[in-house]
Amino acid sequence: MKDKIMTKLKEWGWLFLILFPVSVINYSLLIFGQVFNDSDGTWHGAVSYAGGWELGEGRWFWPFLDKAKGYLSPDPLASVTALFLFALGFILVLDLMKVKSRSAALLSGLVFMTATPVCCSLSYRYMSHVFAIAFLLASLAAYIAFMDVKPWLAAALSAVCIAFSMGLYQADLGATALIMLFLLMLMLFNGEAVKKVLIKGGQCLISILAGGLLYYLMWQEELIRHDTEASSYGGADSVSISGIFLHLPETLFRTVRKFISYFGNHEVKISLLPRWIYIILMLIFAGASVWGFIKLLNRNRAQGIVFLIFTVLIPLFPMCTYMLTYNVSYMSGQMTAPLALCLSLMICLIWIYTGEEALALSQVSGEYSDGDDGEGAKARDTGSERASGLKRGARIAAVLACLFILYGQHLMNQYDMYAMSMGRKSVETIADNVIDELITEGLYAPGITYCFIGSPSDSPLYYKNLIFEECNNYARYGDWGHVPSDNSKGWQGFFTHVKGINLKIAYDSDIEEIKDDPAIAAMPVFPAKGSIALMHDMVVIRVGE
Repeated sequence: MKDKIMTKLKEWGWLFLILFPVSVINYSLLIFGQVFNDSDGTWHGAVSYAGGWELGEGRWFWPFLDKAKGYLSPDPLASVTALFLFALGFILVLDLMKVKSRSAALLSGLVFMTATPVCCSLSYRYMSHVFAIAFLLASLAAYIAFMDVKPWLAAALSAVCIAFSMGLYQADLGATALIMLFLLMLMLFNGEAVKKVLIKGGQCLISILAGGLLYYLMWQEELIRHDTEASSYGGADSVSISGIFLHLPETLFRTVRKFISYFGNHEVKISLLPRWIYIILMLIFAGASVWGFIKLLNRNRAQGIVFLIFTVLIPLFPMCTYMLTYNVSYMSGQMTAPLALCLSLMICLIWIYTGEEALALSQVSGEYSDGDDGEGAKARDTGSERASGLKRGARIAAVLACLFILYGQHLMNQYDMYAMSMGRKSVETIADNVIDELITEGLYAPGITYCFIGSPSDSPLYYKNLIFEECNNYARYGDWGHVPSDNSKGWQGFFTHVKGINLKIAYDSDIEEIKDDPAIAAMPVFPAKGSIALMHDMVVIRVGE
């Protein structure tokens, strides 16, 4: 075992020593600037007491993890640890796929580590480690499923990893399913019999089903132990087997649409460059896949057909949780790590499909006649040279596309982090001004309830520029929306975790009582005179409309 570990360290240590420090540098503004997103990242800060809410959502393993780390996730340790685990999980996949090309390994690794889902995950400082461990366990589940051990043992251990991964973050089931699909495609491409591939696919399905069942049982046990009910958030409390099958047609369509939306740079912004960069890489992958399909079809029709079916199914696997949670329609950044992984694995497959070892598939098998050393041999040599030229061209085009993708993703990361940093500064300045005014008016004291009307981004004092408009929604720090509860949680989290002040912020019930008061509606916006007033046993501050 020790020798195997040392061999793996020698084989992949170089890549880790590039991916990890480059990632730390790429996210240095977030890590060392102590910035986080505008929602949960603000509400919790670096302190996490995972309990009823997380358990109700199905994340049964999260409370155990929080307790183990002492409920604290301070930066830079939290983000650096998360990047370490993300890189480790990705390298596990590369090792499993037996990626020999250093170019493919490096490019695919950098593309994954600079993807928006990773940046978004880090912005949830209090749970960045949760996302990273869930991804690592998802990768490990696929890794174990394809280990050379007894099938029942591989399936059992893989199922355990799936159950624990889903117990942290359910969306990473898509990563496990996707890795397994790509490995089955590689088995076909490498000449494995269809029967063997389908048996292995069946074992993978058993691992996923067993892991899902174990996850559900563990979740139910924890719900009973803590006397907690399943949350309605995301429809977690209404998912059923019959519902999954009844909604399957619409969820299949929605899953494919989400796949297209991601690489179309729509709901989640993944690059500042035009989406045609991703389209080019997808076309290169499609071309390499078609070439592989034709060669497999010529060698064995069944292999070619199954390979084509697996290739067509690729869009469904990264977001397979959409087919299970049929009540979910939104797509947030941290949910899309399997889609980022999909792009990186496609890069690896381009190199594998166009590798020298793949060139053998284009050679005609069988014995040649004794006289077949003239025109026939020349034609074969010419065809082989043409195929080699096309493959080299595909690789060069893929490298250029990857470089553009890396540049666009890096810029997107910087935009998001800068928006969070500048937003935090603006909110902090506004809050300081409000506190100064409260002190001046004698309204700053423990026990007083403060009701903020409007979010900081609505204030005329809040600084906005091009970055604010172009960044992802999660990065618009201070844009706490017009939902009263979210706005209250934003202000409460900011004063508690950023300013370190114990202010009591008004919540839903308090706001409900005063929302229709014409006197409040007539208040001017801070810092105008009259924007702070004592009424309804609260200090009301109108920050925005």
